[in-house]
Amino acid sequence: CKGQRQVLHASPGYVTDGPGNYSVNGNCEWLIEAPNKDYHIVLTFLFMDTECTYDYLFIYDGDSYGSRLLASLSGNSLPPVIEATSGKMLLHLFSDANYNLLGFNATYTFSLCPLD
Repeated sequence: CKGQRQVLHASPGYVTDGPGNYSVNGNCEWLIEAPNKDYHIVLTFLFMDTECTYDYLFIYDGDSYGSRLLASLSGNSLPPVIEATSGKMLLHLFSDANYNLLGFNATYTFSLCPLD
């Protein structure tokens, strides 16, 4: 990541921490913004690999840490599809000073229909 919030608008889209291992002591953010609040954002993981119980990918339904937490992911299990209903989805990758692994790759789409 580049050390600053990256804002993504294109759909379908792709979000990743980048090639190779993510950095140690990292705080990276990606904000996915749909055209308006009527759209749902659907995130599908292709790959997930962080240091279990030490490095986390937090996913929020909104544009801040005060938004509803949708998922707190750590380890190498592929998460289920995650849906934000606010028209915005914030991803925050936090890593400690020890091991850094390959991170994550995911695709996202915008939808006017809920998953349920």
